[in-house]
Amino acid sequence: MLCNFLGNRNIKGCLLQSLFHMPIEKIHQMGRELSSNLQLTYMPVAVTLLTDNQRPPEGISRIGHNMSHCQMVDKARRDGSQFYSLIDDQQCKNGAAVMGMGHMPPEFASGKEHYDEGHYRTIELARDTIQQCPRLEANSTEAILYAPLSEANFIPDVVIILDIPEKAMQVSQSLLYNVGGSIDANFAGILSLCADGVVKPYKSGNISISLGCVGSRNCGNIAKDEMIIGIPMEKLQYIVDGARRMFSYSS
Repeated sequence: MLCNFLGNRNIKGCLLQSLFHMPIEKIHQMGRELSSNLQLTYMPVAVTLLTDNQRPPEGISRIGHNMSHCQMVDKARRDGSQFYSLIDDQQCKNGAAVMGMGHMPPEFASGKEHYDEGHYRTIELARDTIQQCPRLEANSTEAILYAPLSEANFIPDVVIILDIPEKAMQVSQSLLYNVGGSIDANFAGILSLCADGVVKPYKSGNISISLGCVGSRNCGNIAKDEMIIGIPMEKLQYIVDGARRMFSYSS
């Protein structure tokens, strides 16, 4: 039943579910365990991108009012809300576009918006930076699902954690406990909760760490001492297991 709504683009969600034998109840358990072992301030947020041939699972309602993606993530973590949004619900069309909802507004894509706001010395620098940000194909996403990980009625594509730098360190250490290596943090200070938090881990399969942006801090209620950690579903089990082994003693 879950695979029916995931469709073709997110078939990796079905493969992962089969690989890890991970029913919805297991997703909930992972959310609770990760939050407890790392003593997270808020529950991690599950996010899934749906294409036009997919439908949200039963029991999940449309948000019904206009908010930015940043605000929707914040709503899910603070209120424990579970909902989906369409493009008409996404107030920030720039963020929606990088996640595959519609086309990027010309003024933003050209760099003019950020140049006019004084964020770059030239419009060319602004444009080049935006072009380098990860994005999905225009109109490839029909709807986006949001929920606290401990209550999500779907298999997430990406899990987002908003917390202090110490927690970002612990998430990284929990992953590396099982896979080794190091974490590459690559960000531009723009499109932080959409491009960095969702698209980058979704496309790369690697966790993403970002310092946030003006939009996410002003609109998304991200505190001055919070960072953004985007976790692809295929890495979540490693992180939960590593956190259990490394940090459960301190919870």
